Amino acid sequence: MNVQVVTENGEIIGERDYDCNAGTRRLDHPVSQGVGPRSLANDLYRPRIIDRPEFEPSVCIILVNRNGAAHLEAFLQSFATFNTYSKYQIIIVDHASTDASAEVVSRWIGRLNVRFVRRSRNYSFSESNNFAVEGCDDQVVLFVNNDIILTQCIVAPMLRYLADKDIGIVGIKLRTPPEADSSSLAAREGYVQHLGIKFGATSPSNPIGAYELPLHPDASSVANSPWLVPAVTAATMMMWRDDFLAVGGFDESYFYSYEDVDLCLKVGTSLGKGVVCANDVLAYHHRGATRSNADAGTRSTYARNLAHLRRRFGAYLRQKTRKEALRGSGSSG
Repeated sequence: MNVQVVTENGEIIGERDYDCNAGTRRLDHPVSQGVGPRSLANDLYRPRIIDRPEFEPSVCIILVNRNGAAHLEAFLQSFATFNTYSKYQIIIVDHASTDASAEVVSRWIGRLNVRFVRRSRNYSFSESNNFAVEGCDDQVVLFVNNDIILTQCIVAPMLRYLADKDIGIVGIKLRTPPEADSSSLAAREGYVQHLGIKFGATSPSNPIGAYELPLHPDASSVANSPWLVPAVTAATMMMWRDDFLAVGGFDESYFYSYEDVDLCLKVGTSLGKGVVCANDVLAYHHRGATRSNADAGTRSTYARNLAHLRRRFGAYLRQKTRKEALRGSGSSG
């Protein structure tokens, strides 16, 4: 699907072929019919509590890594540059890397509260994050992909939203790093790839499509503001550890896709808590550092994961998507 790429102030600067592994919204969906801004604006989140000086829970920041030495160096350097929150630890769960990942982390020990945990093979994203959460005793967990680069402190502002007892998960806005030498204006600026995860039918055979909402004209009303969404990506996702354990953590039936969507849906349906994408908080995401050059086997894995999600939440998502479509079109029901 081609979507218009826009700047933060809404100026259209080009188009990009948008093809998220998790599917895309069909073109006859109400958002594609030009009624999206009204419905998206209705989901803007206005927290009851923003500043609580005494609210300083301990935070465990968890990264899963496999042969990502360069990404780890970039993340740790950016964290050291921008982080202002003191009650944290970083756990790098390593999947039998053969590159310099261990050496990179060792250079940061002493400057950051970071530790490197070796595992014997390439476990799933779900398994190793569950493993790390079980092994920590912090009050809050923050899942971060190893290819994230910070542009600001993210821990403190994300915690402000988590202070609301009705919020179970917090995500943030993600954009690609700017490419200064690119001939494309969109690439030079870095395009916004994630403002939250939404759902829509992609075809009669796929009534449930989960996709990361990019920045385009219909999304301008939420581009820089927190809003309530069905799900956010675990590329940067924060929640209470107790809530994570209460819903059983990440479902280990998934292998590197849809486990984050499943977790968000469990928190919403089981705990009755909302998911906020805090689009006033930004980080860069290389996106696909571990998913590039997807082959037939990888696509087959995505399909199996989607089938599992549909079995678990299909009826719920069909009903939710229908209600959202009716609301966007101005209908009731």
